[in-house]
Amino acid sequence: MSEKNGRDILKVGRMGRRWFSFGDDEPFELDVVVVYNQWTDIDAALRDDKGQMSRESMTQLNRAAFDFVRQIAGYPRQRPDGAPSDLTLAEALAFLKMLTDEMEKLTSFFVPESRKGPSSPVSTELISST
Repeated sequence: MSEKNGRDILKVGRMGRRWFSFGDDEPFELDVVVVYNQWTDIDAALRDDKGQMSRESMTQLNRAAFDFVRQIAGYPRQRPDGAPSDLTLAEALAFLKMLTDEMEKLTSFFVPESRKGPSSPVSTELISST
């Protein structure tokens, strides 16, 4: 918190934007939370009520992952030397893992302090006697 002109100001640090690159290709910047939410919407649409996925859905998910990552990263591209550059499915899946890891690091910033501890200082453990 800082003070300016007699006002208490809560200052939010810069966070959530990260740079990614594939191999030697030009890096690109993304808002991790926005892109992660877009991906989880795609993933959820291919799962059943219990969060499970059929073999057919898994194939669709891999195709969706490849297409999604290519789109947000701007592939296919042309390298500075003029050579074409595209992604592999393995690179796309590795990117989604890195994106998820970054999102997990940010998650702690979104949990209010009041939610980090128990809702009551008294134990909520139930004890029964017979």
